[in-house]
Amino acid sequence: SAVVHAEWSMARSPRLIDTALGGAAPSARHHEATLGLTYSLPSGLSVTAEVAYNGAGLNRSDWQQLFAQGPAPVGALFAATQADQEMAARRAWMLYATQKGVLWKQLDVTAFVRQNAVDRSHLAWAELRYHWPRFDLALQWQRGSGKADTEYGALPYRQVVQVVGFVYF
Repeated sequence: SAVVHAEWSMARSPRLIDTALGGAAPSARHHEATLGLTYSLPSGLSVTAEVAYNGAGLNRSDWQQLFAQGPAPVGALFAATQADQEMAARRAWMLYATQKGVLWKQLDVTAFVRQNAVDRSHLAWAELRYHWPRFDLALQWQRGSGKADTEYGALPYRQVVQVVGFVYF
Protein backbone atom coordinates (compact mmCIF):
# COMPACT_ATOMS: atom_id res chain seq x y z
CA SER A 1 0.00 0.00 0.00
CA ALA A 2 1.03 3.60 -0.50
CA VAL A 3 0.17 6.64 1.57
CA VAL A 4 0.85 10.22 0.55
CA HIS A 5 1.05 12.74 3.38
CA ALA A 6 1.32 16.51 3.34
CA GLU A 7 1.48 19.16 6.01
CA TRP A 8 1.48 22.94 5.77
CA SER A 9 1.51 25.65 8.42
CA MET A 10 2.00 29.38 8.64
CA ALA A 11 3.09 31.34 11.69
CA ARG A 12 4.63 34.64 12.70
CA SER A 13 8.07 34.21 14.26
CA PRO A 14 11.62 35.56 14.01
CA ARG A 15 13.94 33.90 11.52
CA LEU A 16 16.07 31.21 13.13
CA ILE A 17 19.30 33.03 12.28
CA ASP A 18 18.07 36.06 14.26
CA THR A 19 17.13 33.84 17.21
CA ALA A 20 20.57 32.17 17.16
CA LEU A 21 22.46 35.46 16.95
CA GLY A 22 20.45 36.86 19.86
CA GLY A 23 19.52 40.16 18.30
CA ALA A 24 16.14 41.84 18.55
CA ALA A 25 14.39 40.16 15.69
CA PRO A 26 11.07 41.19 14.24
CA SER A 27 8.45 38.52 13.70
CA ALA A 28 7.53 37.78 10.13
CA ARG A 29 5.15 35.38 8.45
CA HIS A 30 6.79 32.05 7.60
CA HIS A 31 5.49 28.94 5.90
CA GLU A 32 6.47 25.35 6.69
CA ALA A 33 5.56 22.39 4.50
CA THR A 34 6.26 18.68 4.26
CA LEU A 35 5.36 16.25 1.50
CA GLY A 36 6.00 12.54 1.72
CA LEU A 37 5.18 9.10 0.42
CA THR A 38 5.19 5.87 2.43
CA TYR A 39 5.13 2.53 0.65
CA SER A 40 4.52 -0.67 2.64
CA LEU A 41 5.12 -4.19 1.38
CA PRO A 42 3.41 -7.39 2.61
CA SER A 43 6.82 -8.54 3.93
CA GLY A 44 6.68 -5.84 6.63
CA LEU A 45 9.10 -3.46 4.90
CA SER A 46 7.95 0.15 4.95
CA VAL A 47 9.84 2.95 3.16
CA THR A 48 9.10 6.68 3.46
CA ALA A 49 10.54 9.50 1.34
CA GLU A 50 9.93 13.04 2.51
CA VAL A 51 10.85 16.60 1.50
CA ALA A 52 10.49 19.52 3.89
CA TYR A 53 10.61 23.32 3.74
CA ASN A 54 10.95 25.81 6.62
CA GLY A 55 10.61 29.46 5.61
CA ALA A 56 12.23 30.57 8.90
CA GLY A 57 15.11 28.13 8.43
CA LEU A 58 18.65 28.99 7.44
CA ASN A 59 19.69 29.47 3.83
CA ARG A 60 23.30 29.17 2.60
CA SER A 61 24.36 32.71 3.61
CA ASP A 62 22.68 32.30 7.03
CA TRP A 63 24.74 29.16 7.73
CA GLN A 64 27.93 31.00 6.76
CA GLN A 65 27.01 33.97 8.95
CA LEU A 66 26.16 31.68 11.89
CA PHE A 67 29.44 29.75 11.83
CA ALA A 68 31.45 32.95 11.39
CA GLN A 69 30.17 34.09 14.81
CA GLY A 70 31.69 31.13 16.69
CA PRO A 71 30.29 28.18 18.65
CA ALA A 72 27.90 30.03 21.00
CA PRO A 73 25.37 31.02 18.31
CA VAL A 74 25.58 27.53 16.79
CA GLY A 75 24.71 26.06 20.19
CA ALA A 76 21.89 28.59 20.58
CA LEU A 77 20.46 27.55 17.21
CA PHE A 78 20.57 23.84 18.04
CA ALA A 79 19.03 24.47 21.48
CA ALA A 80 16.20 26.52 19.96
CA THR A 81 15.41 24.05 17.19
CA GLN A 82 15.49 21.06 19.54
CA ALA A 83 13.24 22.78 22.08
CA ASP A 84 10.70 23.70 19.38
CA GLN A 85 11.24 20.46 17.40
CA GLU A 86 11.86 22.65 14.37
CA MET A 87 13.97 21.96 11.30
CA ALA A 88 16.98 24.32 11.17
CA ALA A 89 17.53 24.17 7.41
CA ARG A 90 15.42 25.98 4.86
CA ARG A 91 15.10 22.75 2.84
CA ALA A 92 15.75 19.10 3.67
CA TRP A 93 14.86 15.60 2.59
CA MET A 94 14.66 12.30 4.41
CA LEU A 95 14.50 8.62 3.54
CA TYR A 96 13.21 6.32 6.31
CA ALA A 97 12.84 2.52 6.25
CA THR A 98 11.70 -0.07 8.75
CA GLN A 99 11.50 -3.83 8.49
CA LYS A 100 9.51 -5.80 11.07
CA GLY A 101 10.37 -9.39 11.87
CA VAL A 102 13.91 -9.65 10.49
CA LEU A 103 15.17 -13.22 11.05
CA TRP A 104 12.85 -13.55 14.10
CA LYS A 105 9.37 -12.19 14.70
CA GLN A 106 10.63 -10.04 17.59
CA LEU A 107 13.52 -8.36 15.72
CA ASP A 108 13.03 -5.06 13.87
CA VAL A 109 15.45 -2.92 11.85
CA THR A 110 14.87 0.80 11.35
CA ALA A 111 17.05 3.37 9.61
CA PHE A 112 16.91 6.85 8.17
CA VAL A 113 19.10 9.35 6.37
CA ARG A 114 18.29 13.05 6.50
CA GLN A 115 20.05 15.62 4.33
CA ASN A 116 20.18 19.36 4.79
CA ALA A 117 19.57 20.36 1.17
CA VAL A 118 21.17 23.78 1.73
CA ASP A 119 24.60 22.82 3.12
CA ARG A 120 24.62 19.18 1.90
CA SER A 121 25.43 17.72 5.32
CA HIS A 122 23.56 14.62 6.40
CA LEU A 123 22.65 12.50 9.38
CA ALA A 124 22.29 8.72 9.22
CA TRP A 125 20.75 6.60 11.99
CA ALA A 126 20.03 2.88 12.31
CA GLU A 127 18.55 0.70 15.02
CA LEU A 128 18.30 -3.04 15.59
CA ARG A 129 15.58 -3.72 18.22
CA TYR A 130 14.53 -6.97 19.87
CA HIS A 131 11.15 -7.14 21.64
CA TRP A 132 10.37 -9.23 24.71
CA PRO A 133 6.92 -9.10 26.37
CA ARG A 134 7.92 -6.39 28.90
CA PHE A 135 11.34 -5.28 27.67
CA ASP A 136 13.00 -4.04 24.46
CA LEU A 137 16.73 -3.97 23.81
CA ALA A 138 18.09 -1.80 21.01
CA LEU A 139 21.47 -1.28 19.40
CA GLN A 140 21.59 2.19 17.81
CA TRP A 141 24.14 3.82 15.52
CA GLN A 142 24.22 7.46 14.40
CA ARG A 143 26.63 9.32 12.12
CA GLY A 144 26.68 12.99 11.19
CA SER A 145 28.74 14.04 8.20
CA GLY A 146 29.58 17.21 6.39
CA LYS A 147 32.10 20.01 6.68
CA ALA A 148 32.69 21.50 10.13
CA ASP A 149 30.60 24.55 9.21
CA THR A 150 27.45 22.57 8.34
CA GLU A 151 24.45 21.48 10.39
CA TYR A 152 25.36 17.81 10.77
CA GLY A 153 29.11 18.33 10.40
CA ALA A 154 29.04 20.55 13.51
CA LEU A 155 27.61 17.85 15.76
CA PRO A 156 29.88 17.33 18.79
CA TYR A 157 30.05 13.59 18.10
CA ARG A 158 30.48 12.47 14.50
CA GLN A 159 29.52 8.90 15.34
CA VAL A 160 27.60 7.40 18.25
CA VAL A 161 26.89 3.77 19.07
CA GLN A 162 24.70 2.93 22.04
CA VAL A 163 22.72 0.10 23.60
CA VAL A 164 19.36 1.14 25.03
CA GLY A 165 16.88 -0.84 27.14
CA PHE A 166 13.18 -0.09 27.50
CA VAL A 167 11.05 -1.54 30.31
CA TYR A 168 7.26 -1.55 29.94
CA PHE A 169 5.13 -1.68 33.09
